Amino acid sequence: MPSPYLNRLENVTKVAVRTAMSDATKQLRQRSDCEVSPESNPTNITVSFDSSWKTRGFYSNIGFGAVISTDTKKVLDYEITSSLCEKCSVWTEDKQKYRPAEYEKWLERLRPNCNQNYTGSSQSMEPEIAKRIWGRP
Repeated sequence: MPSPYLNRLENVTKVAVRTAMSDATKQLRQRSDCEVSPESNPTNITVSFDSSWKTRGFYSNIGFGAVISTDTKKVLDYEITSSLCEKCSVWTEDKQKYRPAEYEKWLERLRPNCNQNYTGSSQSMEPEIAKRIWGRP
């Protein structure tokens, strides 16, 4: 289990990244010369989408995708997918079978911090990432 220090560092990093992306979006809206209201978003901007995997080829368990403004060259949004959780894999099937009560207690504590957020093939990660990003409100 990661130390509290690493958890805090991860949370602070997430806030910094979200703030930077929000600032990049605001900058883009100002440059686009369009009226922006809470109900509308500018659609006359050009973006690029790119993705990659932790390891080469179509067999990685971790994928990453990002939307980048072609005007400002700044990341506007991103998504990371993982088809496994290294923390969860600590409990092998044998341990689960022989100590089910202890496993259930451990799993309840871990669930909010589980890294697995994707099921499917590595090849289908890229379209899934794009779908998640463009599906956000």
